[in-house]
Amino acid sequence: MLAEGGQWTDKNNQPAFNSPAAVKATQLYAELFKYGPPGAATYDWSNALEAFRSGKVAFMIESTPFADWMEDSSKSSVADKVGY
Repeated sequence: MLAEGGQWTDKNNQPAFNSPAAVKATQLYAELFKYGPPGAATYDWSNALEAFRSGKVAFMIESTPFADWMEDSSKSSVADKVGY
C-alpha cells in the first residue's frame, strides 16, 4: 500500500484503508495471485516457505530468520541460489 502512495491512517489518525491508493494497492495484490501457485491466496508462512524452497515461486518477501531454512541444501532446492 505504501508503494502506491497510501498511508495506514489519514491526517486525523483514522484508518485509511479505503483511500484510492489503498484500493489500487489491494487490486494489484489480488491481481498478483494469478501468477502464484494454486491456493497461494490462503498460504500461511509455512506454505509460502515450502513453495519457495521447492522452486515453485520466483521470489518472496520474508524476514531474516528464514534464510537458514532457504539455505538448507537437504531440504531446499534453491540453496545457494537465493539473493538477499
